[in-house]
This record gives sequence, C-alpha cells and structure tokens, in this order.
Amino acid sequence: MIYTMVYELATHRFLRGGTLTPEYNPALEGIEAYAPENPPDLVVERHDPASQGKRRPATAPEQAAAVAAQRDSRSDAELAQALNLATVDFVLRQVLGRAPTGPERTAARQQFRAVLRAILDQ
Repeated sequence: MIYTMVYELATHRFLRGGTLTPEYNPALEGIEAYAPENPPDLVVERHDPASQGKRRPATAPEQAAAVAAQRDSRSDAELAQALNLATVDFVLRQVLGRAPTGPERTAARQQFRAVLRAILDQ
C-alpha cells in the first residue's frame, strides 16, 4: 500500500493525500507516492523531487501560510455548519409558528443532514 500526496506545482505545497489515488489537475498539481507509515506533513514539509525522500522542510513563511490556509478552511467549515443549523432553526420557526423544542430541533437537523448528504453524494 502507498500513500499518494497531491502537491501544488507552483509552490510544491502538499494539498491532500490518502491511500487511494486522489483526483488532481495535472496542469496545476502533481502527485507523489510515499510510504503510508510516514506521509508528508501538510504544514512543515514541501515536495522536493531532487531531495532524498522527495520532500524538504518548509520555510518559516511557507509554514505560516499553511497554518493560515488551514485556519481559513476550518473557519469556512465552521461557518457552513452554523449556516446549516441557522437554516434549520429558521425553517422550523416558520413552519411551527413558534420556537422548536429540543427534540424537534434535533430531528429536523438529522433530516437536514440526510438530505444534504444525499445531494452531495449525487
């Protein structure tokens, strides 16, 4: 088994990876195989085809940029989750004409997640 990493051609920053060959855009991204027990770290390493192990330590500015990118993506995910929950609560209030109870809110959120998963899996 191998661990395949996708990296950005312009910066050699590792973007994502896994044990299955990920989809990637060959015009902008490259892929490299690594041992699954020692995959590259997205923050502290960069792809380097000339070095042993095909990776190198990231510079301090590269590490800072990677941390900022992770923070931004986490913030986007948190915002999306909050938006989903607010949408469910808003619709419940409109349909019920009152504030939903805890069990009503939980049931509606579960239904919303199921519908969202079904849409994303299409």
